[in-house]
Amino acid sequence: MHFLLPPSLFELGIFSVFALFLLLNWRKVYVIEKRYPFLHYNRRAFLFKSALRLLTISCVIVALLAPFKKIVREEVSADNHHLYLLVDLSNSMRVQDTPPGRFERTKYTLSQIIQQTNGSYCIILFANEALIYCPLTHDKEAILDLYIPPMTFGLTSGGGSNISQAYALAMENVKKNHKEGIKNSIICFSDWESNELPGTSLFREATLYNLSFYQVVVGSVTGEYIPWQGGVLKKDGRAVISKAMPENANKLCSKLTDCRVYQIAPEVDDTATLIRNINENSMTITNRQHIATDNIYHMPLLLAILFLILDLSFPLHLIHFKR
Repeated sequence: MHFLLPPSLFELGIFSVFALFLLLNWRKVYVIEKRYPFLHYNRRAFLFKSALRLLTISCVIVALLAPFKKIVREEVSADNHHLYLLVDLSNSMRVQDTPPGRFERTKYTLSQIIQQTNGSYCIILFANEALIYCPLTHDKEAILDLYIPPMTFGLTSGGGSNISQAYALAMENVKKNHKEGIKNSIICFSDWESNELPGTSLFREATLYNLSFYQVVVGSVTGEYIPWQGGVLKKDGRAVISKAMPENANKLCSKLTDCRVYQIAPEVDDTATLIRNINENSMTITNRQHIATDNIYHMPLLLAILFLILDLSFPLHLIHFKR
């Protein structure tokens, strides 16, 4: 408990006068007993009454000092970490080498990230072209119930994988939505077979926007045939095998600051590490502290009233004749 006003001579004087008054009453008790031996003064009743009155005046003095309580509120906004989730919808993501399939595994990992991290999320889908599927929002329930379940192939045009355009759209939105104190992260889910890797000039201002990059390689390096219309996808009459290419993700990462590569494949699953790293980066954000005050002068005042009521409720007989 803190006080808005420091104790002054006024409060000290009130307390001293009242204490002196009680001492004089106590002396009067002593004189009465000596002068009139046939009278008996109830000392316990007098002590009880004196204690109540001393507590009453003490509470009034405390109330006069304007007590208050400091409340420290941490303003942890869901908007202090913006996560841009890039999802590859190219034909190669149909491969089922990572059960239950590259795309379904990506959707599951997206759900895990949203459930186990804090922030605002934007989902960008890409194939030959990129589009914003879910605008930046901190409404986790809406993303988990309305956006991720119906996500499927065909929402973007073509069957290729233009990662460069997806990153360009993500960077455009990072710049548009950025504010002071915001942490930005771009997380790209792909098998990284794309030949359309973004140029480093796109990320020239990455440090200005407090950006971290997470490249997630989904699929096995040995690869499998691409399922297509009840069979397999063919090109020039030959079945197409799709292989995950972590070397492309590493190549892009080597040109960026604060960039890491993760794998989701039959033999390795870095999902837990990915989520932990995202949360560690979120923790580096400095939360704003707001100190508020709550005036609690009414509490000692209520106590003073309570003690006064107790004093008036017990009319004890202080003097009576000795038997």
